[in-house]
Amino acid sequence: LQENKDINWVQLYEPGGLESRMAVGLGVLSLPVTIILDKSGKVVKATSHYTPDLEEIIADTMPTKK
Repeated sequence: LQENKDINWVQLYEPGGLESRMAVGLGVLSLPVTIILDKSGKVVKATSHYTPDLEEIIADTMPTKK
Protein backbone atom coordinates (compact mmCIF):
# COMPACT_ATOMS: atom_id res chain seq x y z
CA LEU A 1 0.00 0.00 0.00
CA GLN A 2 2.66 2.53 0.96
CA GLU A 3 4.61 1.88 -2.26
CA ASN A 4 1.75 3.24 -4.37
CA LYS A 5 0.63 6.21 -2.29
CA ASP A 6 2.14 9.34 -0.86
CA ILE A 7 1.57 8.20 2.73
CA ASN A 8 3.96 9.39 5.41
CA TRP A 9 2.57 7.32 8.26
CA VAL A 10 2.58 3.64 9.10
CA GLN A 11 -0.24 1.40 7.89
CA LEU A 12 -0.62 -1.78 9.95
CA TYR A 13 -2.22 -5.04 8.88
CA GLU A 14 -2.45 -8.34 10.70
CA PRO A 15 -4.37 -11.37 9.38
CA GLY A 16 -7.36 -12.36 11.47
CA GLY A 17 -9.47 -9.24 11.16
CA LEU A 18 -11.26 -8.23 14.34
CA GLU A 19 -10.05 -11.40 16.08
CA SER A 20 -6.36 -10.63 15.46
CA ARG A 21 -4.03 -10.00 18.37
CA MET A 22 -3.52 -6.40 17.28
CA ALA A 23 -7.26 -5.62 16.90
CA VAL A 24 -8.12 -7.17 20.24
CA GLY A 25 -5.21 -5.45 21.97
CA LEU A 26 -6.21 -2.05 20.59
CA GLY A 27 -9.91 -2.55 21.22
CA VAL A 28 -10.91 -2.40 17.55
CA LEU A 29 -14.62 -3.23 17.20
CA SER A 30 -15.26 -2.26 13.57
CA LEU A 31 -13.38 -1.50 10.36
CA PRO A 32 -12.05 0.78 9.09
CA VAL A 33 -10.55 2.40 12.15
CA THR A 34 -8.07 5.22 12.61
CA ILE A 35 -5.82 5.06 15.66
CA ILE A 36 -3.34 7.87 16.19
CA LEU A 37 -0.40 7.19 18.49
CA ASP A 38 2.10 9.64 19.88
CA LYS A 39 5.86 9.01 19.76
CA SER A 40 5.72 6.95 22.94
CA GLY A 41 2.97 4.68 21.56
CA LYS A 42 0.14 6.17 23.62
CA VAL A 43 -3.23 6.28 21.86
CA VAL A 44 -4.06 9.94 21.20
CA LYS A 45 -7.26 9.34 19.20
CA ALA A 46 -9.23 6.28 18.05
CA THR A 47 -12.20 6.67 15.73
CA SER A 48 -14.11 4.80 13.06
CA HIS A 49 -15.14 7.97 11.26
CA TYR A 50 -13.95 11.48 10.48
CA THR A 51 -14.21 13.99 13.31
CA PRO A 52 -13.59 17.75 13.01
CA ASP A 53 -10.51 17.59 15.26
CA LEU A 54 -8.83 14.71 13.40
CA GLU A 55 -6.69 16.80 11.03
CA GLU A 56 -5.44 19.00 13.87
CA ILE A 57 -4.58 15.96 16.01
CA ILE A 58 -2.70 14.39 13.09
CA ALA A 59 -0.79 17.63 12.42
CA ASP A 60 0.13 17.95 16.10
CA THR A 61 1.21 14.30 16.34
CA MET A 62 3.10 13.81 13.07
CA PRO A 63 6.78 14.65 12.97
CA THR A 64 7.61 17.57 10.71
CA LYS A 65 9.57 16.89 7.52
CA LYS A 66 12.98 18.52 7.31
